[in-house]
Amino acid sequence: MLRFRRTLIAGGAAIVLTLIFWVAAEYRMVRLGRDQLILLFSAFWIGNLVFFWIIRSGFNLRFRDPSLTLAQILWSISWVMVLTYFLDDARPAALMLCLLVVNFGAFRLNLAQLAGISCVAVTGYVLVIYFLSRNHPELFELQMELFLLSGFASALLGSTLVGHEMFMLRGALRDRNRKLEQALEKVNRLAVTDELTGAYNRRYLMEVLGKHKALADRGNLSFSICFFDLDHFKKVNDDLGHAAGDEVLKRVAAITQRIIRDADYLSRYGGEEFVVVLVATIGDMAEIVAERIRSTFESERFDDIDESLRVTISAGVTEFRRGEALDETLARADEAMYQAKKKGRNTIVRA
Repeated sequence: MLRFRRTLIAGGAAIVLTLIFWVAAEYRMVRLGRDQLILLFSAFWIGNLVFFWIIRSGFNLRFRDPSLTLAQILWSISWVMVLTYFLDDARPAALMLCLLVVNFGAFRLNLAQLAGISCVAVTGYVLVIYFLSRNHPELFELQMELFLLSGFASALLGSTLVGHEMFMLRGALRDRNRKLEQALEKVNRLAVTDELTGAYNRRYLMEVLGKHKALADRGNLSFSICFFDLDHFKKVNDDLGHAAGDEVLKRVAAITQRIIRDADYLSRYGGEEFVVVLVATIGDMAEIVAERIRSTFESERFDDIDESLRVTISAGVTEFRRGEALDETLARADEAMYQAKKKGRNTIVRA
């Protein structure tokens, strides 16, 4: 959309250029007849329409610069210089239009590109002076043309430097926006995740459960909850320290995340308690997933933390019942988890 808008702006500049030269022709300031002027501007507008078609059709995406800014500027400068040659007293006005064309690339082109365009424009006007002195000596005044050339070159130098500053400001703004987006993404992530484990936090868990409760109450597929707790976790903190305990929690979250599906949700409910929302999973299938989590921890080695460390879990599994409050579902899963602990821990109880 931005590239298309820039093409429309370029088209507007071309219309202004056409009107100015047409007015100059009406006041006999152009050494061209009406038919010749129409022929020249027809070629000019065919080129502009080609640019419009390339961008509108998407063919421009094959180029390094999809906006074709540099190509459009060089095309316009070339035609300004061609038409400037046929002007008499209005040449300074044409040079002003050339400055307008150069400024068109201020936000898109770097210093080298802007300097190259300025060199092309100055070279173009030097050629205009040369052909005027050769073909129309009666219209040529060397001092005046050199004065115009020096003023034109100075104005282009200023436009180049200002354009470079604008280009740098645009780059700085783009970098700042990117950093702002990254910071916003981090804030959003922290708002829904537990900082230590990377699992979802309790607040986001309730949002997820609310959405799936609404679906289940409408008769869509229900879901199950696996509520599990790390066995004897206080002993880990007491014997190995809280740093080791934090590492265990992170490993537990990472391992659980690998076991469950992408559609499921893992949340740190509090302390060493975790909740897994098993989407569209009920009955025996939910219990099978919980058992897979339990057996994985039973066989997992934590030698990098401590060679004697073993981690087991006690889990309660329950299915959401249509129409009940979420607190009831969570309470039922929590009670099932405590029943698992009463049974000796490292086991699963299905409510």
